[in-house]
Amino acid sequence: MANKPFVTQKDIDELAKHGHKNLEEDIKIFLSEIRKYLNTVWENEYYIEEELGSIDQFNREQLYNYPSTGGYHILDNALTGSCPTHIISNKSKGLLGYFYGIHLRMD
Repeated sequence: MANKPFVTQKDIDELAKHGHKNLEEDIKIFLSEIRKYLNTVWENEYYIEEELGSIDQFNREQLYNYPSTGGYHILDNALTGSCPTHIISNKSKGLLGYFYGIHLRMD
């Protein structure tokens, strides 16, 4: 049985109401920014070498098959404290909040 995609049509419809008219492009930007951010704050051994192709790949390879408790804690730990969150745009912060329940202050 194949896994269902993480991003559903319901998500696409809901996020369109909140300024994500081109969600596919916004997700590409999010993946680029979150990779850059995590590579800045994580130890070298966890460095994400390759560009992330999808949220499903990110969840599977970096976040212990998110949705998972371990995956949530990885993000929570990486985004807590005095961190360079300026690397992440407001649109990406919105996606982080929507998909992962991690809400960062908007610039």
